[in-house]
Amino acid sequence: MNKINDVISFLRKENKEHLYILDSGIIVFHTIGEFNVVSISNLDLKRALGKTILHNHPAGTPPSISDVVNTLKSGAKELILVTPYYLFNLKINGILVDIDDFELKVKSAELFANEEVDKLITKGIIQKIDADIEKIHYIWIIVSMIYEFKYSRKQFN
Repeated sequence: MNKINDVISFLRKENKEHLYILDSGIIVFHTIGEFNVVSISNLDLKRALGKTILHNHPAGTPPSISDVVNTLKSGAKELILVTPYYLFNLKINGILVDIDDFELKVKSAELFANEEVDKLITKGIIQKIDADIEKIHYIWIIVSMIYEFKYSRKQFN
């Protein structure tokens, strides 16, 4: 199972978190965690420099702040996150970011995202059950504009 699409299909159904480091689509590192957490040492995280991190969230949550911060710290060029329903992609491509500044900007984006999602709920555009996923989605849209990352979310069929 070395083709990235095969791994993504597998991760959509998996009930434990996995983290892969890919180099030109080839798996160079893989670790398995529990239902809602996977750990990686700083030494192993350094393997991601210039590579792609592929990770999953069986619970269906979007990329967490921790996921993105670890991607930035590693120097990875891209984070691909798989859930049962969505494929999230954040292309960083070597942009250097001060982590403290990044976390402050995320908190600011969170305030705006909360307001916008509350408006969508009030208008009946989204349901309250989807609010947390949408808020995080908005945060990554805002942060990607600030830092010129390429961010996308694709819903699986």
